[in-house]
Amino acid sequence: MTIAAGIVTFNPDVTKLQENLDAIVDQVDIVRVVDNNSSNIDEIRRLTDRYRTVVVMECSENRGIQRP
Repeated sequence: MTIAAGIVTFNPDVTKLQENLDAIVDQVDIVRVVDNNSSNIDEIRRLTDRYRTVVVMECSENRGIQRP
């Protein structure tokens, strides 16, 4: 069984994002970061590239958190 975590971002404070990733990455098999077209996506990519089990999905627009 694979256990995953998800984090939705929009222009996050990269230091806080790193703290969040550090807190969760060893507790799950994969972390998916869904980014809502952040202006600091390059910083997010540089940060998440440090983690073997973190995957970033980039949205082309800010879609917010959608209800089904």
